[in-house]
Amino acid sequence: MLGMIGLGSFFYVTSSTKSVAGFMNFLPLMSLILIVFCYSAGPGSIIWALTAELFDNSARAFGLSIGLTTNMISIFITTRYFASLMSTIGPAATYWSFGISCLLLCLFVIFLVPETKGKSFSDIQKAMGAKKVVCDEVGVK
Repeated sequence: MLGMIGLGSFFYVTSSTKSVAGFMNFLPLMSLILIVFCYSAGPGSIIWALTAELFDNSARAFGLSIGLTTNMISIFITTRYFASLMSTIGPAATYWSFGISCLLLCLFVIFLVPETKGKSFSDIQKAMGAKKVVCDEVGVK
């Protein structure tokens, strides 16, 4: 979110003034580094951790395929309509809207993704409302 706000701020300032100096010259580079790092550490890798923690062996492939398909469709839509959005609302508003979507994703993860640290698979399944726990720590029942 901070990287997107940084890029939006850079484009907002450069649209009103033609010359930038000092910190503003480094803001796009630092923002892009932050965006790539945070995506790789967060939404880019969360699907792998969620799939391993929330699905049993028989459903893991299906859960992973749904998660990755959703991720790739989101990336495709973003790539496909990025240029149209830039020309329609401008670069600053485009990056700010991406920052808002990052905030919404963060809130989604905080409030709706279950915490699995220190819990067994059967505990996770019970917390998610499973009627029948398929396996426990020892093996399949």
